[in-house]
Amino acid sequence: MDDLQEYKLRKLEDWKRKAIAEETFPETAFCFDYSSLLADGGHLDDPEILDDAHRDTNRGTRIDGWSWNENEGIITVIVCDFEENDDVLTISKSEIETIGNRATKFLEIAERGSLDHLDPASSGYQTAQSLKHCMGEDNLVRFRIAVLTSKSMSARTQRGLSKKDQKFKLKREIADKECLVEIYDLKRFKDIEESGDVAEPVNVNFDDIGGPLKALPANAGEQLVDSYLCIMPGETLSNLYDEYGQRLLESNVRTFLQFGGKVNRGIRETLLVNPENFFSYNNGLTVTGKNIQTKVTNNGLEITHIEDMQIVNGGQTSSAIYFAPKEKGKISSGQEWKNIDLSKVFVQMKLSIIKEDEDANEMKEKIANFANSQNAVNAADLASNHPFHRKLEEISRRVIMPAGERVIPSKWYYERARGQYQTEKRKKRTPGKIKDFELEYPKSQLFNKTDMAKFENTWRMNPHEVKQGAAKNFLAMSNRLSSEFEQNPDRFADQFFKDLVAKAIWFKDSDREIGKANWYVNDRGLKAETSTYSLALMRHILKKEDKDINLKKIYENQKISEGMKTQILLLAEFVRNKMRDDNFRDGMANISEFCKRKTTWEKYQNLPYELDELDRSDWLNAEEQKDYLKESKETNKAGKQIDVFEKILAVDPEKWHHLSLFKKDQGYKESDAEVSLPKLMNLVVTNKAKKIPTDKQFLKALNILEEAEENGFTYI
Repeated sequence: MDDLQEYKLRKLEDWKRKAIAEETFPETAFCFDYSSLLADGGHLDDPEILDDAHRDTNRGTRIDGWSWNENEGIITVIVCDFEENDDVLTISKSEIETIGNRATKFLEIAERGSLDHLDPASSGYQTAQSLKHCMGEDNLVRFRIAVLTSKSMSARTQRGLSKKDQKFKLKREIADKECLVEIYDLKRFKDIEESGDVAEPVNVNFDDIGGPLKALPANAGEQLVDSYLCIMPGETLSNLYDEYGQRLLESNVRTFLQFGGKVNRGIRETLLVNPENFFSYNNGLTVTGKNIQTKVTNNGLEITHIEDMQIVNGGQTSSAIYFAPKEKGKISSGQEWKNIDLSKVFVQMKLSIIKEDEDANEMKEKIANFANSQNAVNAADLASNHPFHRKLEEISRRVIMPAGERVIPSKWYYERARGQYQTEKRKKRTPGKIKDFELEYPKSQLFNKTDMAKFENTWRMNPHEVKQGAAKNFLAMSNRLSSEFEQNPDRFADQFFKDLVAKAIWFKDSDREIGKANWYVNDRGLKAETSTYSLALMRHILKKEDKDINLKKIYENQKISEGMKTQILLLAEFVRNKMRDDNFRDGMANISEFCKRKTTWEKYQNLPYELDELDRSDWLNAEEQKDYLKESKETNKAGKQIDVFEKILAVDPEKWHHLSLFKKDQGYKESDAEVSLPKLMNLVVTNKAKKIPTDKQFLKALNILEEAEENGFTYI
């Protein structure tokens, strides 16, 4: 049995287990699993996976999911090709074309609006409506069919595809736009999952996209980084963005704001009116990579290849150069955007080649942060590196959950950065250590930044924002949380994390129960909308009576109660029926778009509904809420104490000893805290202290250490 077959058998068991747990099909589990993997790796932009895949054999159409990347102007349709065979079957190019054509036929139906054969409440109808809406956007560039298959491509099939990516162009166009098919086969999924990083590196061969880059070495013997000053032709940069899109900006701390901001409008007008001066007017790009290939010509040093290329500053410049010539319209002088001449445009580029793998991510973060520090950057743009997310990560690694029904205590794993979970698991090396890791951090208890934002914003009763999509919802929540964190960081301690876990359980259990309900199984569709709206409405109804959900009970049991399940299913059926009611929607055909509106949520808030099935223990009255708040503050205080103590223990005992000597040299006496506390910490760390220091002493010792290091104290 080869490695690929072993991998398939392992994954097949995972999909079957998930299907049984969620009362669905292995094919559905396959689609959700790999769509999520591709979204994490930047291959899909906030995909919406259909709860019930659209299949129409009579018309030869199929669609399992879709996404709209407004930054790249790409509509992606997801089609799954799944079989439960234990053997690894091969897939031919003709089979891939057949699968791709099923998706394009659906797109053509959506474009024409020929939807009479579809149930208006079905996922197919709603998806077609959403796709037609996106097709009307001015910045639409192309269509993309992502084929997710459990088969493997033969060598012959691969030879007929793009060298850079597994894709080819379909002969037919849609809305006068080209349509590319990209294949993700079993081997590609295995490589992505087992690489230790779910994101495939962007390896650029410049001979394929415009020619080598002129470069000048710009540093002298740095240990970790080789630096170069380069000139990037505008046409090459446009081709680069066309080929890889926002995968190039994966490590960028700034999101592209399109042409709404002053900077981007300025970039666009410079490209049109003064393309020769773009080099002088623009700050250029900051780029990182792992390795390069070069050649020396009569023109000097030229870079022909960059491995793992990332634009960490200059995302706006890159996107603007790509999109500006594709814009409709003109400026006041009459010059049209389509007449932008990129052959006259050149961009300066600072390239840093980070040589040490173990330091690459940290170094990349530093380069990105420093490169962007000269400009005002929204706190949400710093997402993964923000202290809020680092705090959640730290708490998630030490807070042990109540056992609940698992018997074995475990933890909820907060994935601050993309691919953390898989990377940490693979570091365990041996099967036994991997199993221990999975027991400590079950995959069912893994959640990332966008999951957190979905749980938290549903709890905050903003379901219309949740339905804007994972990326937009995260941005909205990140702005709020960043501001709240700056005002009161102590609030976001152990109790916040425990409550967040309870919110996650509340959401995930409810969503799963809705998916299993008879009324849903017999008539699928709108599960995502129903889940967030139902939970938000439940809390809204309680809050009107000065009550609230008992998060403590959910956390301690690690599940929702039977009474809560019953109530949620009754409320969810009511909520979905309203969504499907033409009168309630005031005739608006697209239910998905309807659910994104604030006015829709306001309509739901005005509906009368009684929560008769909730157990008394499932909610707290006003007095109980005050008690819980007081208890939460004590939990946060205890968690803060643990943080300080762990930081004390993490310091080398000899460092504490040398710190006391350092302070004596500065003129402090033995009795002064600056000398006595480092000595005491030395005894604590070596387990020789006769008494436990107070919390104030622990905190004071850390402050002394930090102040000393700022003033030149070092210990190696």
